[in-house]
Amino acid sequence: MWWIPAVAQGIGAVMNSRSQRNQASSLNQLKKLTPEELKYQERLQSRAEKGDPNLGKMQNRIIGNVRQQGQLNQQRATGQSIQQGLENSIVAQELRRRTDTDTMRQIAEESRRLAEHNTRYKENAQDKLDGYNMQRSQYLRDISMQQSQMRSQADQSLIGGLVGAVGTGASAWDNQWTEVESGSVMWNKRTGKYEVAD
Repeated sequence: MWWIPAVAQGIGAVMNSRSQRNQASSLNQLKKLTPEELKYQERLQSRAEKGDPNLGKMQNRIIGNVRQQGQLNQQRATGQSIQQGLENSIVAQELRRRTDTDTMRQIAEESRRLAEHNTRYKENAQDKLDGYNMQRSQYLRDISMQQSQMRSQADQSLIGGLVGAVGTGASAWDNQWTEVESGSVMWNKRTGKYEVAD
């Protein structure tokens, strides 16, 4: 049974190589997005496209305050006109028109500010998304490089193990037999007899 160590070494080399290849393949799981990463990426994508999710609430609050102030100013102007007895006069109409114009100008200004805010918000979200995608790309490249190295090591390990197994087998064969002539009769060192070689 001179060949058992060589076969065992060869099987060990194959098993080690398979184990290393399986480890390399298991890294594929790390390439997949987790549910949390997917939600984060979708949230950034949505914000980069649509902007601040609270924009509607902010707009209602700010524009509502401006309108409310405009109504108070309108009531105040109407009250002053009535006190002065000018409620239907051209002066009262002009005062109401100016109040409405001021309110509309203020609404337009606040709308412009909100639009600028939303544009900056979109740009910021896009920058974060780009940064995340760049980080993710680097992470995937690192995993691919690690897999490549592991596969290369597995191949080298297999080749080295098989070469070692062949060397072990050849050495065992040499220790088992000594050729007496150039025929198939060999001297068995272990038994001390001439035998026909297999």
